[in-house]
Amino acid sequence: RGFSHYDRQLRNDLLVLVTLIAHDPASPFLETGLTKQLVLLATFTEVKSHNPLVKNLVLTSVHEDFEMKKLLFNLLVVLSRDPCNIQLLSQGHVLLSLFHYSDVHEARAASGPLTWSPAQQEELQLQALAALVTLAPALPTDYMHIQGNTRLLLLLDWCLSKDQRQGTGVKRGAELGGKLPQLLYCIRVMRAMARLQDSSIAQDMCDQGTIGQLLGLMSGSRSRDGELVDGGPGFTDVVSLEIQTDALLTLSSLCQTDVHRKELFGRDGTVMLTKILHAGPHLMPAGLPHSHLVIAAIDAVWCCVLGCFSSEDIFLEHEGAFLLLDLLQVPCTHAVHSLTLSVLVELLDNPKASHVLAWRGWGRVAEARAADGAGPRDGATAPALLLCLWREEEVELGVPRGPRGVVLPGPQLPLVDAARAEQPVVPVAGRQPSQAVLNITENNWVKIYIIFSKIGFQGLPGLSPEDQVTLAIVERYMDFKVGEVWQEMEAELREEGVRPTTPDRDALETVARATGEVVAGVARIQAAILEESQEQELQDERQFYAEIKANHQQEEAAIKSWNHYVARTSNYEMLKEAQRELKQSIDSSRPGEDQPGPKPHSTTVPGLTTTVLPHYIVSVHYIYSRM
Repeated sequence: RGFSHYDRQLRNDLLVLVTLIAHDPASPFLETGLTKQLVLLATFTEVKSHNPLVKNLVLTSVHEDFEMKKLLFNLLVVLSRDPCNIQLLSQGHVLLSLFHYSDVHEARAASGPLTWSPAQQEELQLQALAALVTLAPALPTDYMHIQGNTRLLLLLDWCLSKDQRQGTGVKRGAELGGKLPQLLYCIRVMRAMARLQDSSIAQDMCDQGTIGQLLGLMSGSRSRDGELVDGGPGFTDVVSLEIQTDALLTLSSLCQTDVHRKELFGRDGTVMLTKILHAGPHLMPAGLPHSHLVIAAIDAVWCCVLGCFSSEDIFLEHEGAFLLLDLLQVPCTHAVHSLTLSVLVELLDNPKASHVLAWRGWGRVAEARAADGAGPRDGATAPALLLCLWREEEVELGVPRGPRGVVLPGPQLPLVDAARAEQPVVPVAGRQPSQAVLNITENNWVKIYIIFSKIGFQGLPGLSPEDQVTLAIVERYMDFKVGEVWQEMEAELREEGVRPTTPDRDALETVARATGEVVAGVARIQAAILEESQEQELQDERQFYAEIKANHQQEEAAIKSWNHYVARTSNYEMLKEAQRELKQSIDSSRPGEDQPGPKPHSTTVPGLTTTVLPHYIVSVHYIYSRM
């Protein structure tokens, strides 16, 4: 409790050491009563206390006391990691002390003689909000007791208001200005509370209009001074992107399990998601935090749109299914493609989603197909894109394939990768899933199979021979997985030295034989597809050469006609011969003399010495009248 400059510095140094020691879970802070004293020191300026320890303790606005306050806020976060300290934090009214800074007017009129400068007040406010992100979920009862949702929504209103007392942006840089830092931490506290999936907290948030306020925030774009203006979602700076991402995650947590909340999300929220997804192919390559916003939007489609028929119809009307397919064309991580495919699987349950077959893409898949001369020139189709993703999974996992993607003969099943084939068999307990079952969650094959099960395996547009070969494997995916499970079961029995009974042995042999027949059938189908493709290529080649030959014959005929024209132009005898042949041709086409009818007259003028054949030229002029 020294009052000199050096005493205050020594006190802050001791707090730094205490913070470092508190990171060790084995430190006896609770047993020695140090935790209770630290909580008291962190909250006595906001929460009245008659403890003798702080009776004569006075903090001023000097830099050392300001740093002490920040160190104590940080120490509270460290202490909350130990569940044993939660009760002391609750008894010390930690949340009430921290929420003291969320109320702008209350924080500016701090209790007692202590008065922080505006810059210090704002930094403490941001520090308190950052601490609440961790402490509020740990103390949900205290959070509801002090009406934490109401306090956060009032802070959100202040952040979005046109109050002239703007923040200084000390946390994120003065160039941002406005109240964006406060808005960011406010949304993060709301996201942390919504993720608890506490029914009372979530219901209280929805009853107070949290969904509507967040949709209003997402439906506008913020200018550089932090004010809300009309327009679509703004992708201007990092802080705005983080705010929108956290808001989407909050909405996803609130609407995930309640259809009524999805209806509140409604048209405005669905249209807002389609706008973000429309910009997704341009945002994903930009890296963080742009990609986080797109991923949060995909997750919001899963939680806020799917399951509500009206929202699903609006999403499909705004080409939501096409936008998801566009995102699948962008080179992304396995997790992003998995989430997108999961949304497509659920979306295709809607009867109005059958139009996905009309989608055409111009991404890397279409470019690769055009370079190889495979598929239509008007872009890749949805089935072709899904089959391309399937082959990429095969290459990534190292699944052995023959030329042009055919299955290889042998005991190894078509979906077993090289790494799994070389791993030794490890018997597992009866209730534990085998490696063949766990492999389902490690790749996207099952999602692609389910999508094809919904759109069909026959009559799909825009498939190249390689796509049809891959489709033959996809169609038998479940048969191959069942065969893997039985194969692993037999290997585990052999490894444990268990000899199956005669009926069990017959069952294992029957399943193995049926799986082998399925593999052989798929190989025959693939061979027939490739043979038909080869025959079609030969036929196309013959047709191509026939067209070349016809073009050469036309060129030769044109040259011959030109030579004949030049000859009769320069030789009078050849001109007379040409006239005689023309007259014979005309006479042979006329009826005989004994047949009734009009008498034909000659159309030639005798005695001409021209070098071209004579003919009549009739010019007809059309006169269009104005209506």
